Amino acid sequence: MKNRLKWSITSAAIIITGTLSGCATGHGMSASANTTNPSHNSTSGLQRKTATTALTSNALTMSNILSVRIESAQSMSVNGSTFSPPKLIHGVLEPIVATIQFGNLRTPLSLKVNNLMLNNPSSPAGGGFDYYTYNGTTFKVNRKLPGNFPVSNTLVLRQNSTVTFVGTTGTPTPSTVDVQLMYKDSKIGSFPVSNQGTLAFENGSVKVVSTPPQSANWSSIVKESMQYILSRTDIPLLAPTVPTYAPTPYGTLRRMDAQVSASPTSYNVYLQWANKTLPLNSPALKQPPNTGLAAVIGGFGAKVYSTPQVAEAQLKVPQRGIDPAYVQPPTNEPATPVDLGHGILGTLYKSQFDPIVQWHEGEWTIQVTDTKAQYDIQVAKKLVAYFNTALLPETKGVFGVNVAGDGDHTSAQWVFGDVVYTCSDYHSALQAAKMAASMRAYPSGQRTPSSIQSVSFAYDIKFPANSTVPISGAGPGGNSAPLGTLTTGTRGWIKGPNQPGWSYVIGSGSSQVVVVNLPVGPQLSGIPNNTSYVITGHPSNHSGANIELASGSTLDGYIAIPDKPGWDITMTYRVGGSSHVVQIRIKA
Repeated sequence: MKNRLKWSITSAAIIITGTLSGCATGHGMSASANTTNPSHNSTSGLQRKTATTALTSNALTMSNILSVRIESAQSMSVNGSTFSPPKLIHGVLEPIVATIQFGNLRTPLSLKVNNLMLNNPSSPAGGGFDYYTYNGTTFKVNRKLPGNFPVSNTLVLRQNSTVTFVGTTGTPTPSTVDVQLMYKDSKIGSFPVSNQGTLAFENGSVKVVSTPPQSANWSSIVKESMQYILSRTDIPLLAPTVPTYAPTPYGTLRRMDAQVSASPTSYNVYLQWANKTLPLNSPALKQPPNTGLAAVIGGFGAKVYSTPQVAEAQLKVPQRGIDPAYVQPPTNEPATPVDLGHGILGTLYKSQFDPIVQWHEGEWTIQVTDTKAQYDIQVAKKLVAYFNTALLPETKGVFGVNVAGDGDHTSAQWVFGDVVYTCSDYHSALQAAKMAASMRAYPSGQRTPSSIQSVSFAYDIKFPANSTVPISGAGPGGNSAPLGTLTTGTRGWIKGPNQPGWSYVIGSGSSQVVVVNLPVGPQLSGIPNNTSYVITGHPSNHSGANIELASGSTLDGYIAIPDKPGWDITMTYRVGGSSHVVQIRIKA
């Protein structure tokens, strides 16, 4: 496959006649199966509908393409600076607008947009798509792209779906050639490119303009709580916003008040109804008439963990209590598909005591439990209908409902980096869903929290002595490109590349190492999930035996390089029956 170089714009978002917005880079490294770009994590992706068993993937064929129109933009302006192909930024790419109608689908078809590519046979460079509009909403394929658009790399197609994409393809201006539409490594078909443009796309031009931050509003009690927390914690803050989250008062208790706690590594806001507006943490909240379960609303909070892997693992840790966000489905009970509407197919686990209905919304696992399956299905259908119009935080999460006589006790947990965020509602699954969907960074109003201060340290990686090793890399949201070669010298050590946000592939074959510099620190990457690993080490100025520093299993293909200044580290894991050993020296 061609090496797909992409152009990038760091502080702008594209708007095409007010309908389709955004154009920048967003495709991942494609050097090998072990090449991983952090911008593609699941992390990457906002919640779109993914049925538990009904969706197919990687099955796109020419029979599914009813019509294609590809237009080459004649010019592009970035905040007043105009570029005309082929002299765009890196001089190799030009903007492309593609409108594709899909059909002949027996079941909903799930595609990864960053696997949908355009190859221009007359150019050494290829391209792909960064933004797309579907069902009236514009998405970007990863969060590092400019613009305040929801993030979703997963596109779920249904019968006669029409999608408009914006991306790039190689030069020269392909007015006399057909470009090849590819999905992964499979050619779907060849299509002509028009340079005429249409009125719908400003006569073929793609206009790039700055986009203001997304506005967000908080209720007075939530704002007061966040101001209290702001000076007491180091965690990036998320809080529910109005009008999406506006629970209905209970009886004569019509004022929402709060009990709040915060530390450098956690915060919690406990909401309840009271008979009047009270100061934060008022003792009156624990006295009649403000006591009793009927006055309980729910709450939200966050807790930081040692690494992103540990934080993500918390989502599936067995929980106790009246409202666990996740329970392990039974392995010895029958499981049957259940239609939840809106194209979503869930799974019903018919446990004798607590049946579970489970389905997925993007990277979220959602469960409803009760003593009777019919009630689970009723609640599940209501949630599916709501999530068809609202989006959960664009990351991995779990959402659990315990249907009980006094309400639908509901909790949600999701992870950003090494922080697990939570929210809950004691009485209503729908209100919990609205709270989760309304969560915004405080005080910026963005959909995702600002990053915790980046961790960076110097390190060396050991390769065979007196050898030359190739290195390629990709910046945030970009594609892999060769960066040259490195010479190891007599001792085999080379300096570890530590440019923040970059991914690097160093070496080849069995000695290849993939490193990703995430905000939480450098990580080995490109390792299959659930791969067991052991990290040992000793001080560099001592030749004693290694001691074990960490062990576990990979999540999202990462193993964190430990920040142990002045230590020699050995990271060992097994893939495909072979043992892989990476030796790293952390600089003092």
